[in-house]
Amino acid sequence: YVQLINDKIIFTNSTGEFYYFNNNDLEKNKINFFKIENNLRDVIKDDLFYSTKATYSIKDIEIFNNELFVSYTKYIKHYCYNTSILKSELNFSKLEFEEFFSYDDCIDKSKAKEYLSHLAGGKMQAYKNGILFSIGDYQQRNLGQVDNVLFGKIVFIDIKNKTHEIFSKGHRNPQGLLYLKDEDIILETEHGPVGGDEVNKIKKDFNYGWPISSYGKLPSGNFESNGRNDPKPFESHKDHGFEEPLKYYLPSVGISQLIYVPKDFNNKENNILVASMGRKKSKPYVYKAIFDLKFNEDYSKVIEEDEIVIGERIRDLIYVKSKNLIVLVLENSPSIAVLKRIN
Repeated sequence: YVQLINDKIIFTNSTGEFYYFNNNDLEKNKINFFKIENNLRDVIKDDLFYSTKATYSIKDIEIFNNELFVSYTKYIKHYCYNTSILKSELNFSKLEFEEFFSYDDCIDKSKAKEYLSHLAGGKMQAYKNGILFSIGDYQQRNLGQVDNVLFGKIVFIDIKNKTHEIFSKGHRNPQGLLYLKDEDIILETEHGPVGGDEVNKIKKDFNYGWPISSYGKLPSGNFESNGRNDPKPFESHKDHGFEEPLKYYLPSVGISQLIYVPKDFNNKENNILVASMGRKKSKPYVYKAIFDLKFNEDYSKVIEEDEIVIGERIRDLIYVKSKNLIVLVLENSPSIAVLKRIN
């Protein structure tokens, strides 16, 4: 994951190694990384977190008021996890993390009929006087509609007093959040089940339908002998009182982060780039691409779409205004890449 702060870009991997580099390096053939020491091993003691093959990991980083926030899958008790947040004062010499937001509820993987730790959500977005925070359902499909739990929700957390409230519900695994401050609009991306990845316009107290409505299908393992026999979701959202996605993908594209890019970059108004980590198998074939979406004035409709084929899983991306380019975190290499206009 990457975040921009002044003339520097902070980078971290899934197991909590932090580095920074200077923006000017983006115009050179080599990036000089500087390691930032941290105390994560004193705070996170779960061995699974430090396994490179595990999905118990850092889920996002966000900078707000000169503090660095880190979301991650947290060990609560034996076999039981949730998605929580740590924070540290932003210091390029050493980061001293402490708990910022957590809660007692957790998903017990030993008791769950199905359990997927990578459906943890964890995306954060600075929003007014706090942070929007997405929490996945860990494949516990009913929780997105249960009001008294945080799984399957987008939560707003007040920075000063750490109080929180459910902002929206009916989500599966939201992995992209974007706040357009001038327009006061929130956009979100989330993974569908088998197909049905979504781009949504998020409104407070609205319901986005999962698992009652989805343009994706339940996995083939959803049958009685596996302990699950959940009803097939309806395709229509609005017919059942839910918000329709602005865009959905069949089959899934492995949707990830989304960013706004100004007209200087793409010569378009209301332009959003949506990253993906998967492969669309139907024609035309797309291998791990960025989806270039142009919206109408109030971001209620996609009016134009293009695809920028990258060829690798794109975990995160940011726009660097001073250089008029985009920094990508690619997972297959793994590498930092730069996307820029050539004309």
